[in-house]
Amino acid sequence: MTTIVKYTDGRIVELDIQGEIVGVSIPDRDYISEVDIGNDVTSIGDEAFDHCAELETVIIPESVETIG
Repeated sequence: MTTIVKYTDGRIVELDIQGEIVGVSIPDRDYISEVDIGNDVTSIGDEAFDHCAELETVIIPESVETIG
């Protein structure tokens, strides 16, 4: 499953992220409202969601083993 990112302007982007989500994994971070992390992600890095002031929801699957 891919990672689905929803933005405050209505855009929805599907990203093929495998392994770890890091700060540069998701573009336009200032405007993210929701992230549904895909099953291929096993780790969320320390600064994965820095500068995501509009972020309200993060859905984390069971595949994620570590969160920074």
